[in-house]
Amino acid sequence: MIHSLAALLIAMAGYAAPDTISGIVTDAEGNPIPKARVFLEPGIGGILRETSLSAEGHFVFEDVPMGLAGVFAAAPGHGYAGRHINVTLLEDIAPVTLALPEAATLGGKVVGAKGKPIQGARITRVALMGEHKVSIPLSKLRAFDFTEPVSGEDGGYVIEGLPKGAVVALKVGHARYALEGVGNAHAGDDDFQVTLHRGVFVEGDVLSRDGRLPVANATILITNAQPPHATSITRTDQQGVFSLRLKPGVYSYRASGTGLRSSGGERLVITGEPPHPKARLLVAGTGFVRGAVKDAATGAPIPDAQVHLYNNGNLAAITRTGAAGEYRFAAIEGENRIRVERAPGYAPPKDQAITAHVVQGRELRMPEVWLAPIPAYVVDVIGEDGAPVPGAVVTLLRPRQFGLHVADRQGRAVLTLAQVPGKGGVIGLVEDPARRRGAVFRIERRPVAPALVQLFPYAAVEGAVVSSRGRKLEGAIVGGVLSTEEDEPLLLWRTLSGADGVFAWRGVVPGVPQHCAVWDVDGEEGVSAVFNLAPGTEKALGRIVVQGGGNGDSLLGKRLEWRKCPVIAGGAPPKTPGAGGNLVVYCAAGAAAMVIEGLDELSSVLGADAPQCTVIVESTFVRDTAPFPVLEGRAPGRATTYLLDAGDRVVLETFGLPPLFALRGPSGP
Repeated sequence: MIHSLAALLIAMAGYAAPDTISGIVTDAEGNPIPKARVFLEPGIGGILRETSLSAEGHFVFEDVPMGLAGVFAAAPGHGYAGRHINVTLLEDIAPVTLALPEAATLGGKVVGAKGKPIQGARITRVALMGEHKVSIPLSKLRAFDFTEPVSGEDGGYVIEGLPKGAVVALKVGHARYALEGVGNAHAGDDDFQVTLHRGVFVEGDVLSRDGRLPVANATILITNAQPPHATSITRTDQQGVFSLRLKPGVYSYRASGTGLRSSGGERLVITGEPPHPKARLLVAGTGFVRGAVKDAATGAPIPDAQVHLYNNGNLAAITRTGAAGEYRFAAIEGENRIRVERAPGYAPPKDQAITAHVVQGRELRMPEVWLAPIPAYVVDVIGEDGAPVPGAVVTLLRPRQFGLHVADRQGRAVLTLAQVPGKGGVIGLVEDPARRRGAVFRIERRPVAPALVQLFPYAAVEGAVVSSRGRKLEGAIVGGVLSTEEDEPLLLWRTLSGADGVFAWRGVVPGVPQHCAVWDVDGEEGVSAVFNLAPGTEKALGRIVVQGGGNGDSLLGKRLEWRKCPVIAGGAPPKTPGAGGNLVVYCAAGAAAMVIEGLDELSSVLGADAPQCTVIVESTFVRDTAPFPVLEGRAPGRATTYLLDAGDRVVLETFGLPPLFALRGPSGP
């Protein structure tokens, strides 16, 4: 039996119902690039497609199968830009903007384990690791008159058309070596070295499950369990046999053919020691499984619920429900198991999995899965005088959840949780944006009434971090740890020790037993004694000793050079700081959207007292608009968040969203 590659699109996508992806290609200033070329890759094993552009730079891909797809564009003089899109059931896809940045090259050498140059190594794929992760299949672009980078006699290679400053991952292949996946390369570098290994020669075959007949031209995808999770792709010959070289490690592998597929990600362990394992995959016919996830209280559909499909105990596929709460899988015939893994704001189902008996070529409608919403937790916030505190801000510490909850005019805040709290219940921090006071609270897992939380003026601590030999340590991370926790430590605040080893924190919540934990740059830890301070008091903790004691860098009191970073969105930073000073937050591209949203929410809460916020992203990040400046650059030290005075000198170093007590004027904490 000879099976064509065409049906791999169905197998990789989950099912073949079509959708449409549209958008526009522009330059970094928003001008259309009508001569750009735009491509669609429907899954790593899919056939690359190109579509045409209008004079205004608009494009449309029709009949896109369900599943993961990569859309990217290229143009002379510009770097690649793209999107990784999950095409889901019954859910429209918003038009995408592919803004092509300035181009850069990445160069280096490919060498063997002993450092000898390797000629003929192919850079088959490059993944852009910014906010919009997308993989560029350089080997597939050869069919469209692109040049696939290949190493020369000296092992040298050059990859063109990368976004300037982008962090990328490479996949490098060679007929006599194992596929190599490497990450953390930076566009613009010219000395990035890739080392290839001979690896282990692995053979396998693919047979039909019913008649044990060889399956020709089946596509095999073998994925490394270690980052960056490079996937090798090969195919079976006329006898259903495949072979390739792999480095020692742990892999998962699966097969697809015309109307056939294996049960899921089979595990393959390569030790490097003989005898080498032989991989065997059994494939069977496919049918379809369809179902819906709904709210048990209202009957409304639940979108974005993650649903897993299992076969023979292996995870075969993952999808998410669309706007109608529906999911659909292509599954091999026989018994399969379906489980709703999680849905934000809902408790997991009582029955962890449901069984689906799939018949080849038919669609099975599954019973609806009903999820109970996680009940809201209510907090009533009052001050020392017992009066409500309107506008008090609540942050969830456990379960850790991004976002702010603001109390209404009666001082009541309603907390909506994305996940069910653990046995320790809900722990949160309450801050008063108008005065320097706060509280930490705990709510039982099943509360019977609203929690009453009373705010008191903050206390303060200071101390010094020293080595075992008494040397003052700069740049150590100092954190306040809740001392009543039995599980993993819960940090209430973090800062760094200054040049003289001294640290201070003037937002210590009173009446809460805690201690300071210290981590130097080598990861060595020290702890202070437990303290529980009265409102408005100060405590000197003395010296906290760290064994060994590596020194780091602190910017406290120093000028932060950040204004020369290139602007991505939101315009250039104003020269005049806000009422709360200048607040500069560094983050990775993957967290940038969340950080921007959080700071925008924080600015809304503070109003006229808000600082001038700036987000600096460490790698390529595409953003059309932003409520404040977004720049590109790297954090200068261990902290991610810096509060500055009018002269751009650092008055506070911390992590994540800053504490409200520090944002009360450029004098800082």
